[in-house]
Amino acid sequence: AWLEGWGADDCLHRLLGLSPSLVAISINIANAREGLALSRKIKERAGSVPVVIGGPFASCLPARSLERSAANAVVVGEGEAVIAELVQRSGAGPEAWKGLPGLQLSGQKVPVAAQRARELDQLAFPSYRAFPDLNRYRCRARWKPVGWLLTSRGCPCHCSFCDKSVFPGPCFFHSAGRVLEEIGRWERDYG
Repeated sequence: AWLEGWGADDCLHRLLGLSPSLVAISINIANAREGLALSRKIKERAGSVPVVIGGPFASCLPARSLERSAANAVVVGEGEAVIAELVQRSGAGPEAWKGLPGLQLSGQKVPVAAQRARELDQLAFPSYRAFPDLNRYRCRARWKPVGWLLTSRGCPCHCSFCDKSVFPGPCFFHSAGRVLEEIGRWERDYG
């Protein structure tokens, strides 16, 4: 949205034009204010559409994120398995989400345990089809196109100041072969 110059109203208009049965918003510290506000605007305009928030910010502060948003639930921790399950249950609405591991519902006091992917190579490759021309994403240092490559989840360090609530426990890695395959996909698909 930022790259396209869209404001919150542009995002909302485009999103609701898709007639979604579920909206999921990933929130980190840099976009927390906008992500939480977008969830409220979605509920104002399309109150029957379930809204789920997740990402590092929401995972660290699930109750606060629910209070400051209009989301029905927060995905706590890694979201792939939870979002896949929510999509399957989306027609039934948030009532059908109770007891789903990795999900904190509005009004629930204690978040349920997040499920972590241990075999990262089993996860699907990211899809960038809905993104604008990826060559428009530039590195500020050299103004050359950049891409995203995640090779691990978690952190092997044990810093005393770090909040490990998003990825507690051990660090998990993609295999070298998987990393090389993803680099090859970037080169093939985006130059």
